[in-house]
Amino acid sequence: MSFLRDKDYAYQIESDFLGQITPTLEDRQQAEAAAIREASNYLRHRYDVAKIFIDVTAYAIDRVIKKDQVLELKAAAYDIAINYAVDKLVSYQADVYKKKTTAAAGTTPAQGTDWDKIGKQEGIYTALADQTAGSYPSDDTKFTYGDPRDPQILMYAVDMTLYHLHSSVTPRQIPVVRAIRYDGNSPDQKGGAIGWLKRAGRPDGISPDLPLLTNPDNPDQGKSIRFGSECKQDNDF
Repeated sequence: MSFLRDKDYAYQIESDFLGQITPTLEDRQQAEAAAIREASNYLRHRYDVAKIFIDVTAYAIDRVIKKDQVLELKAAAYDIAINYAVDKLVSYQADVYKKKTTAAAGTTPAQGTDWDKIGKQEGIYTALADQTAGSYPSDDTKFTYGDPRDPQILMYAVDMTLYHLHSSVTPRQIPVVRAIRYDGNSPDQKGGAIGWLKRAGRPDGISPDLPLLTNPDNPDQGKSIRFGSECKQDNDF
């Protein structure tokens, strides 16, 4: 589980370049965790960071789902030569299908009755209630379609993660554009993601449309926030 997903990086960096600065998935997860922790430090006195940095979990047909859980539906591309097992998920023409019979290979998901369409490829869904295994994201009585993450926070989280990845791989050769998008490439850090977070975190600063703390006089509410595979408390800085 993680706040960021693979697709989020595509708007700011090509996948080949991302691979060059990311030796392993664990390295990227650590950079993401550092970026989210850093952003939370600036926002936590005004905003509910547990509601801002939402976990996005991979959907699985056999998974029991909890209310308000956010899921990404993603499957490998359909291959007409493969005889898929029952309940196997595949992507075909921007949708995801589940195999529902033992029929042999050769019928595309959109042509026959051997498949159920269960949602959009790389779509984001939020559970409206607790769900048993086998619930389909396309069922609008059980799920809502759409990304609940704030797009500006999402953009800054990617900027900060990319900066930290460059810092770990080539600390003396961080691209100027990454430094500018991180903190304005200036000693006072008044620009980029850090500059915006500083202004958003001050009571006299800007007021983005983010979930406020329910008790602003007591920001240390002991809520847990999950960063990648790591769960930390937001009151242990």
